[in-house]
Amino acid sequence: MKKVLSLIAVTALMLNVSGSFAGTDVYGADNYLLHSTFESGTDGWTGRGSATVSKSSSAAYDGKGSLAVSGRTAEWNGATISLSSLTFRSGASYSFSAGVLQTSGNSEDISMTLQYTDASGTTNYSNIATVSAGRNEWKQISNESYIIPAGASDVQLYFETAST
Repeated sequence: MKKVLSLIAVTALMLNVSGSFAGTDVYGADNYLLHSTFESGTDGWTGRGSATVSKSSSAAYDGKGSLAVSGRTAEWNGATISLSSLTFRSGASYSFSAGVLQTSGNSEDISMTLQYTDASGTTNYSNIATVSAGRNEWKQISNESYIIPAGASDVQLYFETAST
C-alpha cells in the first residue's frame, strides 16, 4: 500500500542571504507524520552546512509563520529535518510536496533532496523533486510517488539550490 507523505505548499524558501519556509505538512494515509507550520518556532528544522534557520513572520505562504534561512555559502546549504524518528519505511512509496519562494536574483532551481545511509554504510543523496522559481514567485515542488530507498537509514530531508 502506498503511504502518502506530503510537504504541503506552505514552504517558502528565500535564497541568497536569507530565506523562509512557510510551513510543511507530511502525512500518512490517516495521520500526519510531520506537520510544520512555523507559527511558534522552527518545528525541528535546522540549518544545513553554514545555513541557520529561525522563525520569521516576514513571509508566509499560509498563516503567519515561516522559517527564515540565512548564512548560505554553498548550494547544499539550506533547511533540513531528520525523518529517521518518524514512521517512514525504506522501500515504501510516499508523496512529497512543498511550496517554495525565492527572493534572490533571477530564476533559480530549488531541489528537495533526501540524504540517507545505505545498508553498506555509504551516504547517498537522492533528488525527490526540482522546480524553477522566479524571483518572489511561489512554486509547488512535488513528487507524488517517491520511494524511500531500500535499506535507507539516518534519513534527512533538505532543500538546496543550483547556485549559492
